[in-house]
Amino acid sequence: MLRVTWGYFLASILLSTVLLLQNQNVMLTEQSENFFYVLQVDGTVVAPMKRFWRSTGFCPPLPHENFRDYVLSEDEIQNIALVGSVARQGIKQVRIHWLLDLVTVSGESKNSLTFDFSDLDTVLDWLNRSQLQPGFEIMGNPSSYFTSFDN
Repeated sequence: MLRVTWGYFLASILLSTVLLLQNQNVMLTEQSENFFYVLQVDGTVVAPMKRFWRSTGFCPPLPHENFRDYVLSEDEIQNIALVGSVARQGIKQVRIHWLLDLVTVSGESKNSLTFDFSDLDTVLDWLNRSQLQPGFEIMGNPSSYFTSFDN
């Protein structure tokens, strides 16, 4: 397995650009089985280029307390669908900040709490329908329930 580093990747892009400016015959071909690309210059293989990044993420605009309205909006549903439609599953995972804010906590005392995960389930269902996996960051405060993280 070939690991592509940023330096290797950027060097390949720089080399391609320089050769194109010099009117060289540069070709990037796809080997579809493994989503593997080969950089060729005048028929000679210069560099294999394996995909090394299949993730993206987003953080809602401030104030993040309005995250629920933001992520449950029609615009965000469309955004998730567009991310999931990248050709050849170019993006497979979406890391979303503040997902725990979608959980609602209710109850009379700390001994009797009820958690409602329905909004979180809705977002996870949208990701699943778009063939995306969630990158779940443990950040947020369900229903602003916690007033101190020291206890």
